[in-house]
Amino acid sequence: MKKEDIKQTQNSIQLPPPRPRQRESRLARLWFQYCLLTGSWAIEPWEKVLFHSIVFLIVFFFLRIVYNAISGFLF
Repeated sequence: MKKEDIKQTQNSIQLPPPRPRQRESRLARLWFQYCLLTGSWAIEPWEKVLFHSIVFLIVFFFLRIVYNAISGFLF
């Protein structure tokens, strides 16, 4: 195809206007998926606090181990 044909084809394609992405809706969707995955929607508030604290500690220690492993390789 010639360059003129390509430009004409690109100009003839009508795309819908881009939708602005809303960060809040993505975060809400992720939080909803997290709640469904962990079942935290079905537990009492004090159990939820305890559960999220344990999850936080597990993630913290995992990230610390990964950071120490990476920094050990770099230095």
